[in-house]
Amino acid sequence: MALTYFADDLDLFFDDETHAVSCTYTPQGGSASTFNVIFNNEYYAIDGGEVGVESTEPTVTTKTSNISGASHGDTMVIDSVTYKIINIRPDNTGMTEIGLEKQ
Repeated sequence: MALTYFADDLDLFFDDETHAVSCTYTPQGGSASTFNVIFNNEYYAIDGGEVGVESTEPTVTTKTSNISGASHGDTMVIDSVTYKIINIRPDNTGMTEIGLEKQ
């Protein structure tokens, strides 16, 4: 069975009146564009024996069409904070999760 992509349905998921936020994406050497994303900055802890590590892991989820051609090192500005793209994980359903690093 072929996977079907419904772009109109995805737009509902990124409604900024529910849980999406505005993001300004700028590819290296390119022009900026603004679109809505789902932003997560979850806390995690790693038990390293005597010394543990605590951190956050900022990620965004967006429509793949918003970031076609995205590369590591491109930037995203969310809530006036600039992040660098460090990984790109498309899920082959029209959505992509992007790992970010605060600049």
